Amino acid sequence: MDIIEMIRELYGDSCVFCPPLVESRYNEANELVFEELFEVLKISNGIKETMKFPNQEERIVIGWIIYPLDDIKSQTEHYINEYSGEGVVFVGNGAGGFFILKSDGKVYIREYFDEDEELYSDSLAEYFRKWHCPKSE
Repeated sequence: MDIIEMIRELYGDSCVFCPPLVESRYNEANELVFEELFEVLKISNGIKETMKFPNQEERIVIGWIIYPLDDIKSQTEHYINEYSGEGVVFVGNGAGGFFILKSDGKVYIREYFDEDEELYSDSLAEYFRKWHCPKSE
C-alpha cells in the first residue's frame, strides 16, 4: 500500500489533500526530500488533518499530516542549523517537536526538550501506522 492510500485509509475524511507540487519545483524537491516523500508531494503538496466541530458539519484544520514543500524546506533548514542534523523534517509532533525522515528510510523524533533524537519507526509507512494508532504498538 502506498503512503497516500495508507493516509486515506487511516484518516478517512479527517484529511485534506492539497494541490500537487507544481512540476517547476520537482528538481528543488528531489534535491531535498527522499523518493518516498517526493512521490507524496507530487500527488499532494502537503496533507492537512481536520476535525469536525461538535454538532456542526464544518471541519477545521488542526494540523499537518505531511508538511508542504516550503514548510519541509524551512523546518529542515532550521533543524540542520540548530542541531547539525541529517535528514528531512516532514511534520511536527503537535507538542513542539518534529519527525525526521533519514536517508536510510527510518523516522526519528526530536522532542523540543530533549538533546537527542529517538528512533520512532523503521519506515514512513510504519510511522503512519504507529502515529495514527499508538496503542497498536
